[in-house]
Amino acid sequence: MTNEDFIKSISLEGEIWKDVVGYEGYYMVSSLGRVISLSRSIANRYSTRCTNPKLLKPYTRYVSANYRFYCVSLWKDNKCKSGRVHRLVALAFI
Repeated sequence: MTNEDFIKSISLEGEIWKDVVGYEGYYMVSSLGRVISLSRSIANRYSTRCTNPKLLKPYTRYVSANYRFYCVSLWKDNKCKSGRVHRLVALAFI
């Protein structure tokens, strides 16, 4: 399944998709706060594997007793960075 077909199949009415800033070609974020991982080829020393596009499930990070944020893990060049979903949406759409 191509990335475009996957986006069409999961999109809700009026939902707009844009690339995550700094992770273009790897991840996309929607205007409703959903994050997807795009399909791509991942090469290592011994082989190359292809990933399918998938919808990422956010986890909750508690900052204090009163504040919590939804976060996703973003991978690029074998390095992981945790991104808050509301910030990803703001950077992509503002």
